[in-house]
This record gives sequence, C-alpha cells and structure tokens, in this order.
Amino acid sequence: MKRILVPMGAWRVEQPPATLVVLGLGSCVCVIAHDPVARIAGLAHILLPDSEQARGPHDSSRFADVGLTEMIGELAERGARPPHVVVHLAGGARMIDSAARDRAIGPRNVAAVKGYLRTLSVRVISDDTGGTRARSVSFDVETGELEVRTL
Repeated sequence: MKRILVPMGAWRVEQPPATLVVLGLGSCVCVIAHDPVARIAGLAHILLPDSEQARGPHDSSRFADVGLTEMIGELAERGARPPHVVVHLAGGARMIDSAARDRAIGPRNVAAVKGYLRTLSVRVISDDTGGTRARSVSFDVETGELEVRTL
C-alpha cells in the first residue's frame, strides 16, 4: 500500500490502496473527507484560516476556505457524493502559550474549518482538535481506519 505524505498547506485526494499521512501537525488542522461508498478520500493540511488575510503572493490551498473548496470539489469530480461524505478533524493545537490567546493560530484554524464545514452540511464524525500538543495522522482510504498519535 502506498503511503502519501501530505505537506503543510497542501491537499490530496486518493483511492485505495493508499494511506494519507500528516506528520508533526501543530497549529495546522488536518481535514479528512471520506466517502466510503465511492471508496475515495481527501486530506487537507490547512495552515491558515482565511485567504482574505493573505498578504502578497501565496499558495491559496494553504487556507481553510480555498483549500477545502478545492479538495471537496476534486472529491465530487471523482465520484464522492455529499450524503455519503464523513469528516475527521485533528490538530489545531495552541503551540505557544502566550498572553495573546485570542490571536493563537491553532484555535482560529479550527474555528475556520468547522465554520466552513457547517456551510457544507457534512458530518464530522471525529474531532481531535485543540490542546497544546502536536499530532501525527494516518488514514487508510480502503478501510477508513484513522490513527491520530499525540506527540
């Protein structure tokens, strides 16, 4: 089975046999959208909450609004159907404990991702977000098995 490492600010859509992997997920949020009927899944490694806050040239898929739109669109193009899609979330840790808690990027990423997913009316079936520790994630597209390891 091929293991596909999804780097920060990127997303991938795969069919079996494949395992989607993110290592050392800190304040970023890992969003896995899976359609078990169509046997397809996507993993987005979201770096920042909102592309409207971007300054200068950037890779737009690193933002929750653009990256998730692109990934969900690719899933639909490849046969995923919205009623079957389920979502797993991980990450969004507060990696630096500071006086500026309201500006911490991890919780802002989580809020942006959850807000966007609400507009899509998808079911979030697992949520391992927040806290202060990094995580690594692997998702087997064929079996739907999710492993989240807290570092």
